[in-house]
Amino acid sequence: MRVKSDVEYLRQIPLFAEADAAHLQVLAFSTRRRTIKKDAYVFREGKEATAGYVVVDGTVQLLRGPTKSAVPVAEATAGALIGETAMIAGMPYSLSALALSEVEVLRIPRKLLFEVAEEFPDFAFKLTKAVSAKLDSNLKDLSEVQSVLGKAANWSR
Repeated sequence: MRVKSDVEYLRQIPLFAEADAAHLQVLAFSTRRRTIKKDAYVFREGKEATAGYVVVDGTVQLLRGPTKSAVPVAEATAGALIGETAMIAGMPYSLSALALSEVEVLRIPRKLLFEVAEEFPDFAFKLTKAVSAKLDSNLKDLSEVQSVLGKAANWSR
């Protein structure tokens, strides 16, 4: 029963929305649910991104900067996938993720994601397409921010 419910959680994530149910079942079968206690870290900025995490229950605060002077940048609640960009790119986490309450997550190991992608080329194609769409959206957002800041700089002169 857990695999079925985990497949449904994964299906709600834009990164996996187009994936075949069979591929998500393989992924869900090998993921691990973890409970993170309140005020504990799911992952820390600068550490090797060995996994992405789907928030199943609870609230996670995403923070940037050293622990004592970290700045909150966002909150993630049920249905959010966190740490995926660093995991896929094989880079360190660019943020820390702190549990604001007791949090339940699905841990998706990088190695597992790549094994499923290698075994199922269609899954890899759909994953690549989803990552590209996310990057395009991020670039558009950055362009809009740059435009707003450019106008603000001209206004202040």
